[in-house]
Amino acid sequence: MLWIWLPLSLAAFSLLRPRLAAVLSVMGGVMFLPSGLSIDVPPLPPLDREAVIGLGALLGAFLFSRRAFLQRIPGTGIDALILVFVLSGLATAAANMDPLVLGEGDIVRPGLQMYDGLALATGHALRVAAPYILGRLLFQSPQDLTFLLKSAAIGALLYSPLVAFELRFSPQLHSIVYGFFPHVFAQTARDMGWGWRPMVFMPHGLMLALFLASASIASTGLWSSRIKSVGAFPSHIVAVFLLLLLLLANSLGAALYGLLSLPLLLFAGPRTIVRVAALLALTVFAYPSLRSLDLFPTQSLVDTARLVSDDRAESLDFRFENENLLIARAAERPLFGWGGFGRNHVFDPVVGRAVTTTDGLWIILYGASGALGFASLFGAWLLPVFRISRHIQKITNRQGRMVAATTALIVAITAIDLLPNAFMNS
Repeated sequence: MLWIWLPLSLAAFSLLRPRLAAVLSVMGGVMFLPSGLSIDVPPLPPLDREAVIGLGALLGAFLFSRRAFLQRIPGTGIDALILVFVLSGLATAAANMDPLVLGEGDIVRPGLQMYDGLALATGHALRVAAPYILGRLLFQSPQDLTFLLKSAAIGALLYSPLVAFELRFSPQLHSIVYGFFPHVFAQTARDMGWGWRPMVFMPHGLMLALFLASASIASTGLWSSRIKSVGAFPSHIVAVFLLLLLLLANSLGAALYGLLSLPLLLFAGPRTIVRVAALLALTVFAYPSLRSLDLFPTQSLVDTARLVSDDRAESLDFRFENENLLIARAAERPLFGWGGFGRNHVFDPVVGRAVTTTDGLWIILYGASGALGFASLFGAWLLPVFRISRHIQKITNRQGRMVAATTALIVAITAIDLLPNAFMNS
């Protein structure tokens, strides 16, 4: 499937309009390609599904939509941050050529070579820069964003029978179709007999839940924009259905995203919505500093989680304790990070075994790629949210403003989710 996806992406761009081809190649890959698997294509680093998606879509757009490339080449301003993020892999490798001697001296984590830097840069280019560039080239007007939001909602509708199957029979589809399970099956069983957390073909149930939350918010935004239909169905019916499906997916965080967004999108104006999105974006930017200075209310959040269940509180407390250790480790090489091979972890001084667990993308990025990697990725991701919050009134009609505000809200919520989780969704 990973090999086949490359020619399928090229065929999509050769036969279909660029926007539709981009949605099918990127969203279709996220929804249906196998997780936990990679293919070797020397001299490239191993290509997992996100890298295959990026490579196929970028090649297809370049070969068959070259006019868009030549007319709208991303370059200066916020776009430059993506280039910085890609090249940060080279800087990280150059700063980490020293081996780590662990335990009592008999365990060595190798230093990085320039090949490792090239591999990091290539991975950043395919997994992050490729979908970013496609978005910049192909989705620029309110009409483009309406198409994108409708695509997300329709994708979730197509996924709903598969989600329903796994809600009833447990996450089995990846094993049935691809012959292996990509994660720890025990994590799919929910507490207190609440059934299963579906995964379908995604690497974790949390990523599926965030996908459903994004689709639910998208359909609610379309409903609020007075767009009457999504595909063959009324937009308000789609919005209600996807919210119910999200609530059944057994992910408290994603369910809260959908529930809290519903009244905001239905009863607030576009300017208020983008201000909320900007506040969420500011929280993401400030989070590393607040955590490093011990100013973030971690204990209050743990106490609040305990009102739901002791297990959730203990899980959250475990994450915060690990973050404390990993922040101290990252502070030893704050600019370019520690690089790969697990060098960003804290190790037992005797046996040399890693004693930390990385959960959130922010701490993984900060530890492995340093402040440069964190600032460049999340800067390119979230600075447009601040930009639309300043300029949304320049969109001449309310429908266009609502569509733009909905998109900004989805972007900001996805970034917030990457504080506790690490499931990038191109």
